[in-house]
Amino acid sequence: MKSSFKSLTAIIALLPLFSFFACYDEQQVIDPVVAEYGLETPSIDNVYPANGESNVNRHGALGIKFNRPMDTASVNRSMRVVGASGIQTCMDSLMQRNDSTGGGQMGNPPDDHTMDWIDSVSYTGAMHWNATSDSCVFHADSAFLPNTEHMIILTGEIRAHDGTAMDMSGYDAGCYMSFFTTGP
Repeated sequence: MKSSFKSLTAIIALLPLFSFFACYDEQQVIDPVVAEYGLETPSIDNVYPANGESNVNRHGALGIKFNRPMDTASVNRSMRVVGASGIQTCMDSLMQRNDSTGGGQMGNPPDDHTMDWIDSVSYTGAMHWNATSDSCVFHADSAFLPNTEHMIILTGEIRAHDGTAMDMSGYDAGCYMSFFTTGP
């Protein structure tokens, strides 16, 4: 009888805990970033200068706005800015790579050799991020060439702050590309 009474007392003592867990709503504890941005795949909302923009300031900064906070290191590793004849050579290299892999069109991401070459003709500079890590600005170390077409290219494994990969398969050659032309 004593053991049954002890068991009953223990169960009664634990009832408030059981009711707490039974009423616990998992949705109430949400990562604040998920609450604000949702669970959508990371993507690019905006690029400055806009694709096709002309008469862009040679000394100006380039900007990218993402739909959610990003893993800044992955974006920094993946962004390149190429100008002048480098664009055509870059495009030809990407096209040739895809032809040699049987793609016939720009649909496969570039290999390490192609990316090493793109690095060799890219502008160098510094990336600066806002406090929420959803926008960055690139400041080139030197002025962009005057009256010249330039390309912003993002390739590789770009991730959001939580590790969610950006889907690059919808872009030509598995790269995001945006073009602008500088002014005098």
